[in-house]
Amino acid sequence: MPEQMSALVKLAREIGREDRRLAILGEGNVSAKLNDAQFAIKASGACLATLSEEDVTVCDWTRVLGLLDQKNLSDEAVDQALLEARAPQAKALLDGLRTEHATGAHLIRDLEQALVGMEVGWAGGVSKFRAAVEAYAEFHWKHMRKEEEEVMPLAERYLTADDWREIDAAFAGNKDPIADLREHDFEQLFTRIVSLAPEPIGLGERWKRVNGTSA
Repeated sequence: MPEQMSALVKLAREIGREDRRLAILGEGNVSAKLNDAQFAIKASGACLATLSEEDVTVCDWTRVLGLLDQKNLSDEAVDQALLEARAPQAKALLDGLRTEHATGAHLIRDLEQALVGMEVGWAGGVSKFRAAVEAYAEFHWKHMRKEEEEVMPLAERYLTADDWREIDAAFAGNKDPIADLREHDFEQLFTRIVSLAPEPIGLGERWKRVNGTSA
């Protein structure tokens, strides 16, 4: 593998030479089959003319080819599959996030049940609903921090420009994976939250006075 990697780096530098005029601003891509299980590819943002082995990502054939065989993949599935192919060390982290997604769905159902309980029996249901809200908020905060602080740095390091284009295409029809909300739904939801929330978080009473109604 070291010999193949060295050959790939040498090829990239030759292609990226300014006097050859084969690449614009050092952009372009090179890749090589390492063995029956892996291939190497230039990382996004790296310059061909100055490429080093640290700028080359090793990918898993099985995960990439398996992605091509799947239909109707969600944006999240595309993102995670590409990242796993680029960074096998991320598998345990991503598997944990998938498990948390299922846990989140259960917590939302708990919220719905607690809300119904509060509506039916106000005095006894308030504390249970508050506990359900706090449990979900804490869970979701930790989940999002894991995505932002652990997954995104790996994605930025290992995903290529082509990977990001695939992800952008998947996000074109983006919807909330839990509530099946799309962009215009989020706009309506945001407006409602702002109208209901008291100042300074939202408009509160000012919204009611302007519209002449109660939210």
